[in-house]
This record gives sequence, structure tokens and C-alpha cells, in this order.
Amino acid sequence: MDQFTQQTEAVSNVDETTSVPRYYSEKAVYAFSILGGALFGSILMAINLKSSPAKKGVSAVLLFGVAYTVVQIIIMNFVPDRASSSLNIAFGIGAGLCVRQFFWQKYIGTTAVYDKRSVLVPALILIVLVLLVLLSFIASLNT
Repeated sequence: MDQFTQQTEAVSNVDETTSVPRYYSEKAVYAFSILGGALFGSILMAINLKSSPAKKGVSAVLLFGVAYTVVQIIIMNFVPDRASSSLNIAFGIGAGLCVRQFFWQKYIGTTAVYDKRSVLVPALILIVLVLLVLLSFIASLNT
């Protein structure tokens, strides 16, 4: 048996015997925080934390998402319409950075080994929510 075959067998044995958690990737959580807001990104992060071996930080990240969203709504009520989309993007970037720095770094870490979860279901949920908001907006224009 050559050295390459031995190394390949050793890696495949580690993969079969070692169990790693399945997380939404750090980039996915960040992107969904920008696109869907702090609450959406916090929910994905809470799902990650619930899947982690320690299972710590779930309520903290959800509380952060709710509080950040409430503060964002209050501030957005005082912003002129022409600046609201830019400010919403800035809030999303801020939410993503907070989730990454305060929750991912603290509870999962940068060196964690994990399997990436598919983002298909969260993406579909986000698309449906956006479509519902758009339909509601269009309906309000007609009345």
C-alpha cells in the first residue's frame, strides 16, 4: 500500500467516526442578516447554536435580534423616505457584523469544524416574506 492510499484511508476513517455539527456558514448568517434583517440572521445563528455541542447563547442571540429590530423600527420612523433604503442596508450590515463578532466568535469560534447546512429553506422563506411584503405594499397603493 502506498503512502497516498494510507493517508486517504486515515482521512476517511476520521470522517466516519467523527461527528461534526451542521451549521449555516458564517457568510450565510451574515448575508441573511443584511438581506432579511437582524431577526432573520439571529434566527439562523440560534439554529446554529442549538446544534452546537454546548448549546449556549440561543436566547441571547434571539433577544439581540428582537431588540435590534425594535430599535431599527423606532429609528426608521424618524427617517425621511428617500434615505430609508440606504439606512436599512446599513442596519443590516451592522446586524450581520454584530452577530458575527459577538455570537459567532464567542460561541462557535473561527476555527470550528462543521458541515455546512443548505441555505435553500431560509432563502425560500425570505423570498416568500419579501413577496408578501411587496403584495401588501401593492395592495395598499390600490386602496
